[in-house]
Amino acid sequence: MQKYNQYLGKVGEKIAIKYLEQKNFIIIDRNFYTRWGEIDIIAEKDDRLHFIEVKTRTNLNRGRPEEAITWGKYRRAKRAVAIYLSQNNFKAVYQIDVLAILYDTVLNKAQVRFFPNIFF
Repeated sequence: MQKYNQYLGKVGEKIAIKYLEQKNFIIIDRNFYTRWGEIDIIAEKDDRLHFIEVKTRTNLNRGRPEEAITWGKYRRAKRAVAIYLSQNNFKAVYQIDVLAILYDTVLNKAQVRFFPNIFF
């Protein structure tokens, strides 16, 4: 099951990258790991950094993808953002966004929903 989840996560990130590029985001980095958590995608648009959490589901049995974002996940993401900004000497305006993907494996189609600045 772990390998399938990793595979689905990679599929979701590819869909997310394509979506963001179509919306004129510039992808700066991917899969930034810290001991406190990971940032899936770091992008820039309109002089603002976007730290984007991607959640992908193939069905709604466990809820919508965006419902998987908890306060604990937010706290870990905020720490990872602070480390990223520090390591890269960024002093930019930033926000944390969520890209929720509902992926139909049979039709190979995705429904993408973007939630900007989810934790302001």
